[in-house]
Amino acid sequence: MELCRLNLHFSILEVRTENQSFSQMLLFARASLIKPVVFGFIISFVACYHGLNVQKASTEVPQRTLKAVVQSIFFIILFDVIFSLLIRYGLE
Repeated sequence: MELCRLNLHFSILEVRTENQSFSQMLLFARASLIKPVVFGFIISFVACYHGLNVQKASTEVPQRTLKAVVQSIFFIILFDVIFSLLIRYGLE
């Protein structure tokens, strides 16, 4: 006797809730593809900026590296909030 049968065959369209339309799902999919690219550009631009602005010898490199990491984290959090607000309040 089979007590529990688990059926895991579903598509991405079946996972949505009743209040969520197909266009909203496409918006989430597009945002999930755009966000990593934007975050990669933020990290690379901040790192290049600080790397190219080293004035002294190699003694300034650790300070610039720390500044680049902190600024990258700040900008990623800032842009993540902006993306989340745009997705939540519907720029379709």
